[in-house]
Amino acid sequence: MKREKIEWLPFSFQEEGEMEAAFITRNCAAITADVSQLAYERIAFKGMAKDFEILPDVIAKDPLAATYRLDDPQWAAIVNWTVEALIQAEESGVTQSNLAAMKKRGDPVIERLLGVQRGYGQYLLLDDEWAAHVIAAVGNYGEIYDRDLGALSAMKLPRGPNSLWTQGGLMYALPLR
Repeated sequence: MKREKIEWLPFSFQEEGEMEAAFITRNCAAITADVSQLAYERIAFKGMAKDFEILPDVIAKDPLAATYRLDDPQWAAIVNWTVEALIQAEESGVTQSNLAAMKKRGDPVIERLLGVQRGYGQYLLLDDEWAAHVIAAVGNYGEIYDRDLGALSAMKLPRGPNSLWTQGGLMYALPLR
C-alpha cells in the first residue's frame, strides 16, 4: 500500500466473517486479497454482489499453486506432472470431448501425453494412460479454468496470466519425456 501511495487504515479481524460483515455494513471501504478470494467473497454477497467490483489493478503477486505434503515425493511428482499434463493438453488442443480422436492424430507429443507411446507412466508408478484418465475426468487446464474460475463459472475471472504463453499468458507445459 505504501509503495502504491494508497492511504489506508488496517482493520485486524479474527475471522473472515467479521471482515465480510464490516464490508457489507460499510464499516470498511475495501477488501484486499488475491483475485480468486475476492471473486469468492463477491459470490458470497449473493444479491448484493452486483454492488461490488473487483478492481483490475493488481498491487501484489501472490501466485497460487498445487500443494501437497513434503513427506510423499511420489505424490508430489504425480501432482506436479498432472498440472503439466493438463497444460500440455490445452497447448495441444486435447479436450475432454476430443480425447479419443486425438489419440489417433499421430503427434508424438500427444501420443506421450495420452499413453499411446508406452513407457512414460512408469516414471510416476502409474499406467501409461494416467493423463488421459485425468483429462477424461476433468478436461484440460483451460476447460478447468473456464468451468471453475472463468467465463463458465460464477466467478467469471479473466484468465490473464493464466492464459497459455501463445495467448499472452504465462502458462506453458514442461515436456513430458
